Amino acid sequence: MSVSNVSGSSPLFNFSGVASGLDTNSIITALMAVEKRPQVLLQNRQSAYQAMNTAYSSVISKLNSLQSAARNLGNPTDWQPVAASSSDPNRATLTSSSGSSTGSVSFTVQSLASPDSVVSFGQVADADTTVVAAGTITIGTSAGSTTVNTGGGTLNEIAQAINSQTAVGLTAAVVNNAPGQYKLQLTATNVNETVNTPMAQFTGLGGFWGQVTTASQAKIHVGAAGMGYDVYSNSNLFTNLLPGVNVTVHQADPTTVVTVQSSPDAGAMAGKVQKMVDAYNAAIDEIKTQTAYDPATKIAAPLQGQSALRQFTNRLSQAVSGASGAGTPASAGIQLDSTGHITFDQAAFTAAFQANPVSVQKLFADPLNPTSPGLIDRLKTELTNAISPGTGFLRTAQNSVQTSIIGLTTDIAQYQVRLDRREDTLRKQFTALETVLTGIQAQGNALQARLGMSSN
Repeated sequence: MSVSNVSGSSPLFNFSGVASGLDTNSIITALMAVEKRPQVLLQNRQSAYQAMNTAYSSVISKLNSLQSAARNLGNPTDWQPVAASSSDPNRATLTSSSGSSTGSVSFTVQSLASPDSVVSFGQVADADTTVVAAGTITIGTSAGSTTVNTGGGTLNEIAQAINSQTAVGLTAAVVNNAPGQYKLQLTATNVNETVNTPMAQFTGLGGFWGQVTTASQAKIHVGAAGMGYDVYSNSNLFTNLLPGVNVTVHQADPTTVVTVQSSPDAGAMAGKVQKMVDAYNAAIDEIKTQTAYDPATKIAAPLQGQSALRQFTNRLSQAVSGASGAGTPASAGIQLDSTGHITFDQAAFTAAFQANPVSVQKLFADPLNPTSPGLIDRLKTELTNAISPGTGFLRTAQNSVQTSIIGLTTDIAQYQVRLDRREDTLRKQFTALETVLTGIQAQGNALQARLGMSSN
């Protein structure tokens, strides 16, 4: 809108676009961008702390893996895996754990374990429909008895009821011994017990039980005939026949000698050491990654400049390369290279372990000798000081970072409240300005109408 002077040659006032032409949103956005700069700085600090927190978690995770691998080598009993063999796997097979030294034993399998088992003298034509013992019946062994509800009382229902209970060691099976002939077989689960269930309650199955097998323990004889000794087991498994070696017998044959041999398993120990080495190298790589600085991009990793981590890496190196009363780790194939990684010569380790397993064990783990700890003992001490919950220096550092993140989250939220209020004030001010300018425009229009456009 314009108002001309008397001659009409040029406008006296010009309000064109004042009320509606201002880009209010852009103006407010620009003003708020300035207001938000302190909050952006807070958000940047929070992002940096969050990156540090993630980096600490990653480093601690790798160190946890190293700690787990070290624990598997930290006790003398961890250094006693067994390699065992049987001269006749058809008659005896082996499982081995730990706790054994070199040894052997020869034996003959005199008998296998056998439970007491009986079968009904009579039979029925249909195991699903013929009622044999409906309602409640008493079942038991020489060790005790209990009652079960057989429901409709068919053979299948009886077997299901007996097999569902746990009060006595008794199982049931429905045996189809010929077309249209179903019998009930009961078996004591403990070879030291016999089946003791009243036959009279099983109407239609005859007056007595027939013996299927009699209860007996498994027996092996160690030594020559007429000499040596017998070993008994309630099952076909002979636990710790040699320390750390379990023997399962499969076939009775009093004339065939079976020889079981055991010796320390160097291969299993080398595998344990390799896992520790891999975990150590992975932890070192993670620390390097999280503390690195790239001069080309000028980008620093989240934990770059953390001197405590550099010092910790040095202590880990000293733990690996240090000597003890049993010698140096290099004698068992463990060395540090120029990058700070462990190199592991498995052949050298195996040779040393086979020659003197106790000495190699003490080289790694000798927890009862605090004045001359082994490699694993030294590692465990450093790892405990670093990542022990509540006291480890890395845990403490991460907790401090997490506290800062929480504090910044609060500060950012509080600052956002101030920004929201400021933006609301600005919008109200510009709204008032638009209102005033709209009124001026209205007055100008009215004045133009009064003055008219004529030069007269």
